[in-house]
Amino acid sequence: MTEAELKLYILVRRDLPGTQPAVQACHALAELMMEWGNDP
Repeated sequence: MTEAELKLYILVRRDLPGTQPAVQACHALAELMMEWGNDP
């Protein structure tokens, strides 16, 4: 599998009010990148 074939799906909660789903998704992505961002 090449990098071009890789996809990342972020699931967000629908029960959060207003813009909170977007904030939750950004925090999850930031945590993922901090933990695995340097992994080849």
